[in-house]
Amino acid sequence: MARRRRLDPISFLIRISIAFIVIAVILIYPIVIVYNIIKGYLEHEPLVGWLIIIGLFVLLILLPITIIILRRQKRQRIIEKYDIDKYNIDDFDNKGSNKKRVPIPAYMKIELLRRAHGRCENPNCSVDKNLQFHHINFKNWDTQTANLAVLCPNCHSSAHRKDYSTLQVQNWISMNSINDDK
Repeated sequence: MARRRRLDPISFLIRISIAFIVIAVILIYPIVIVYNIIKGYLEHEPLVGWLIIIGLFVLLILLPITIIILRRQKRQRIIEKYDIDKYNIDDFDNKGSNKKRVPIPAYMKIELLRRAHGRCENPNCSVDKNLQFHHINFKNWDTQTANLAVLCPNCHSSAHRKDYSTLQVQNWISMNSINDDK
């Protein structure tokens, strides 16, 4: 593993200074502008000024909290609908020591299991236990959902033995998508 080069103190101070300037320009300057606008309204039109303050409060504080809550509820509904609790989402198919392998994020694993209805995506197979994620193009670093298939261990090893072609596996996924649309 390559070691990172240490910065000399002058370069470090220059980078920190640039970071603070960028933060000031991106964050602080717009806040000062908004403050001056609100201050002007509060002096001449207090009701409008307070409405702006309340609106900013809702926008900056309550909206992100609401988005987080809604995302958690959606994730929980998916976990319950497809009984994903029986799987350990974070331990899926991360075996092996291939350094090129890019871990598949948990949210993507959930989306893939939802697409597969919690079972092997091979239409001739109905296994719903010990599912694995297969890279269709055999490139472990390519973790796009279009390149990943949910397969049982038998179908997964068959895919690696080339018993199933890449095109066949892609057709299984498109057939699942067509069935979802119905």
